[in-house]
Amino acid sequence: MTLKRKPVTGARRSASDVSSRIDVIIETPKGSRNKIKYDPSSRRFKLSKIMPEGMSFPYDFGFVPSTKAADGDPLDVLALTDEPLFPGCLVECNLIGAIESEQQEQGQRNRNDRLVAVAEQSLLYSEIKTLKDMIRKCFSRSTPFS
Repeated sequence: MTLKRKPVTGARRSASDVSSRIDVIIETPKGSRNKIKYDPSSRRFKLSKIMPEGMSFPYDFGFVPSTKAADGDPLDVLALTDEPLFPGCLVECNLIGAIESEQQEQGQRNRNDRLVAVAEQSLLYSEIKTLKDMIRKCFSRSTPFS
């Protein structure tokens, strides 16, 4: 998988900037080993796979409803929230950037980008407006453990 960070256009966006707001439906909660996906044909959430012992999702993972990415699925979102949410939870978020990625499936390379957003209700991540802010915040939280 190839990853490349991409900031939101414009230097810094404020919480009042409506154009950076998106609705996100959570599929997989932060800290879970279970990958849960929304199945549009049954209109239910379904267990997709279980990650190996010791691995888990570092952030809530979801999608933007009524969108379609290059891979045919709705746009993927990593949502920064203070506590894990639940599958199906609607979260209003502020977009801070995107991670461009490719993955290989059945011998073909496909784009599988992910938006990165902060929950509007977040206290812990409220000051994060860009991907650089996110990186600084995440490293500062892990420094006491190094």
